[in-house]
Amino acid sequence: PQIFRAIAHQLDQVDARPYWVDQKKLDYAARVSARIGMAASFTAMSMFSLMGGYLASRADKTLVATGDLEAMAPRRLAETLTWTVDVTAPGAMERFATGFTSTIRVRLMHAMVRAGMSRRPDWDFDDWDQPVNQSTMAGTLMLFSLGNVVGSQALGVQFSRQDKDALYHFWRYVGFLLGVDAELLPADEADTWRLLWLQADYEFRPDEDSTRLGLALQTALGPLALGGSGHPVAQVARVLTKEFLCAYSRLILGPTNADALELPDNKVAQI
Repeated sequence: PQIFRAIAHQLDQVDARPYWVDQKKLDYAARVSARIGMAASFTAMSMFSLMGGYLASRADKTLVATGDLEAMAPRRLAETLTWTVDVTAPGAMERFATGFTSTIRVRLMHAMVRAGMSRRPDWDFDDWDQPVNQSTMAGTLMLFSLGNVVGSQALGVQFSRQDKDALYHFWRYVGFLLGVDAELLPADEADTWRLLWLQADYEFRPDEDSTRLGLALQTALGPLALGGSGHPVAQVARVLTKEFLCAYSRLILGPTNADALELPDNKVAQI
């Protein structure tokens, strides 16, 4: 009964759409997201947002606790990209639409992970704080908003002020649906940059788990992008894809962060 009451409470919250939600901006953001394209979105989300997110070592602990990082990395990346496509499709955030329901499933999954990790005897509350806490969720949301914008800009995608205003508004609403506290939801680009610098000081402290997750993601890149064919051409293509994606990540994250994640320093790929 207690778990059902908790679920009912979560659903009651998401049904109350905030007064500040602008449907026109949500619709416009979906069109901007489509214009970014799959190649730029894959690169920005995997090698800037996800890879950069691993620098937040406290948030990494729930991922490491799943075990078998090499096996989980492709699935985690694929699920993240699928969810991103689902929520940014036209009309996806309408009640019962795919993006809305997928986001609520993520919120419920977070609640289950939070409860499960809190019961683990090896969870270090003093060093890691509460599992999947508000700071973690706010930081993760930022990786999808600012991370996608900045990561795509680095690839040559251009955004007008109206484009960015709509995108940040869109992810603010997604954050509301995910359960991020209102005080931590950035209202615009300037707010998001403030959150980034707070997170950089407070959360982005890489450790050995950051390195393990970064290496697991690197291993997953080639097969996920190009498949697992044993043909020599396919094998070479996977190696080159990994090298160029890692070069992009090193350039955008900076050498200190890249070294912490053990990203290869291929000077040729970085040209």
